[in-house]
Amino acid sequence: MKNFSRIFSLSLVVLALAFVFSFAGKAEATDITAAQTGTWADTATWTGGVVPVAGDVVTIPTGMTVTVGATAAAASVDVTGTLAVGAFTLTTTTGVTVESGGVLTIATGGGTLISPTTSIIGTATNNGTLTVSTALSGAGSLTNSATGTLNIGFATAPTITTLTATATGNVVNYTAAAPNCKVTTYDTLNFTGSGAVTCAVTTVTDEIALSGTVTWTTTSSITTAILTIGSGTSMTNAATYTLTPASVAVTSTGTLTNNGTATISSVATSTGTITNSGTMTITTFAGTLTALTNTGTLNLSGATTAAANITTLTATGTSNTVNYNLAGAQTVKATTYYDLTLSGSGLKTIANTTAVSNYLSMITGVSALIANSETATAFAFRFDGSWKAIGTWAYSGATNNSTTYFNSSSTGTLTVSHKPTVSTSIPIISTTTTTTPEPEVIVTPVVEIPAVVVPVVETPTTSDKLCPNGKTWASNCTINPVITPGTTANEHASLTAIKMVTKNLTIGAKGEEVKALQTILKENGYLSGAADGKFGKMTKAALAKWQKALGVTPASGYFGAKTRAAIKAL
Repeated sequence: MKNFSRIFSLSLVVLALAFVFSFAGKAEATDITAAQTGTWADTATWTGGVVPVAGDVVTIPTGMTVTVGATAAAASVDVTGTLAVGAFTLTTTTGVTVESGGVLTIATGGGTLISPTTSIIGTATNNGTLTVSTALSGAGSLTNSATGTLNIGFATAPTITTLTATATGNVVNYTAAAPNCKVTTYDTLNFTGSGAVTCAVTTVTDEIALSGTVTWTTTSSITTAILTIGSGTSMTNAATYTLTPASVAVTSTGTLTNNGTATISSVATSTGTITNSGTMTITTFAGTLTALTNTGTLNLSGATTAAANITTLTATGTSNTVNYNLAGAQTVKATTYYDLTLSGSGLKTIANTTAVSNYLSMITGVSALIANSETATAFAFRFDGSWKAIGTWAYSGATNNSTTYFNSSSTGTLTVSHKPTVSTSIPIISTTTTTTPEPEVIVTPVVEIPAVVVPVVETPTTSDKLCPNGKTWASNCTINPVITPGTTANEHASLTAIKMVTKNLTIGAKGEEVKALQTILKENGYLSGAADGKFGKMTKAALAKWQKALGVTPASGYFGAKTRAAIKAL
């Protein structure tokens, strides 16, 4: 019995010691405050001589600077003094708060702060890497310096008052799904997550890059040096905005769509697709573009030719125009065009089998070259707005020869199948001068437009008034009719259609009546964009030019009773 008691007592002692030692080896989360300036790992820096570890709540008071000189961790850090993260990593599970008067710096060369929730009321400078996954807020300022990388991993827009990210070389990455950006000026702006981007940024001085599976429809006009559309991503420039990248690259399944205005200085090697439904100008190609589809107005303005640099150019859609408009020599890519315009100046080499299903247009200062035995075709051919005869065209040896339209080296032929035969003149309607514009009424009309009609056109009696193209009647100006393949030459649906418009039209109007107006403005050279049935600023400006030619005053770009009267008299 005594032995049993001794054994039992010894067991109790062992259990008690085990209990004590188990707690002695377990560190509890504590509140730790810096006692003096020093390094994070130095016990002398902290009150009580205890170095903070993961789970501790750390405070750095005013007047003290704590430098992270080795890998460190904490639950949170509250800074009213200075926290200097050296070339090491500080990981917090909750985040960092920089109070008023407080300072946070992250060093270059490996300095890293992982701070899920970062609140900056004082100032912070990132020369290394700052990763924020939950919130970036506060009434203070964060400067992402030239060597800084800022990773923002939450979807809502950062609410920090001042984010400065303009230094050359700094990078801001939005990594979340469906991210919202803070509107500021960036040097390099990357969206690397997924979902729809919401970002009304206007200036990115170096590069915008999309990766992951993000999609972005612009809500602002944007200027950038480089636009990179990664595989699996897409960017759409909305109808009312202007996109101005100096260089564009679209990779693999990536897509760039322009519904507004896009001015691109250079297209780099791109295996993705560019689609233009608005107005796009490309100056040059620095590499090969796999696919370009045009349903709007495409201006090719560079000496580097589309023939050599666009693998597939699709330009067959109704009402689209491709305009080779360099002041210099260009080569026209062999494909089928709806409307093809050769403008600017210099020699335009038309490649073999080029076909134009609607209008081929040229202007003074441009001459075409079709090489020996090569051929091109056009439904109708006009030079300086004047329709040319049916048949073959060349410098010499064709049914119709011209040393003006064709270069002396042009030994191939252009075959033209139709010549519009509507009246070659548009009368000027005299109206009483007034300074009161017609009232503006926004409407959404619906009208049925007949497909075929023969217009009645008056003959002008004066020779001193201007035609729509700016020439006098003595210069024999012309109206450009709607002629589509398969119709007879004197069918002119667009003039009749516009005569049937009975509603007032102004900015904001939509529908078939707007489309009828845009169609005749486009055919007579006043409107370069697509006839999309939406009355915007471009339609207003084009209408004002036509009103001036018709003698309607004021030429305000408002379609009302005076304009209808002038058109009905045509």
